[in-house]
Amino acid sequence: MKFEWNKKGLFKRGIVICLFSFILLTYPFVEITSTPSFCGNCHEIKPAVESWKVSDHGIVDGKMRAACRDCHIPSWKNPAEVIINKGTHGLKDTYHHFFSKNDRNKKDFYFAMKHRAIKSMPDSRCTVCHKEVLDGKKDIIKSEAGPVKGLHMTGEVKKVACLMCHRHTGHLPYE
Repeated sequence: MKFEWNKKGLFKRGIVICLFSFILLTYPFVEITSTPSFCGNCHEIKPAVESWKVSDHGIVDGKMRAACRDCHIPSWKNPAEVIINKGTHGLKDTYHHFFSKNDRNKKDFYFAMKHRAIKSMPDSRCTVCHKEVLDGKKDIIKSEAGPVKGLHMTGEVKKVACLMCHRHTGHLPYE
């Protein structure tokens, strides 16, 4: 009996194995590469990780309140969006790591990096954790004049992106 390779069948099996491997490894790869410890390895991102640690969303009472992934990567409800988002950010970050070395020394490099990140973050990333903002009864803002209820859901405020007013919540300003 002579053994013959079926090239067409072998190619199909190879495609199936590659797709299965991609699907199987995508979730852990995205999760591992979206942690503060991973992001902090890159010297361009170190100032962001350090400012996150002491921010309201960083480490409070020894516990992490929100990680990089919570704000910067979409939810797994739409896996294609996660993969596209993570891929484009990864390519952009890799490009800047290798080709923006001169820019890194400029005083406004961190500001420009933070500005790009803010532009890419929709309000839906904030309201995943801050659902109470959408409920006027729980939306209480402390002000000098006293507590203000429902501020986020009134008039012009509804039209403003969360990060327009709260841009230093996740990361403190870089000096």
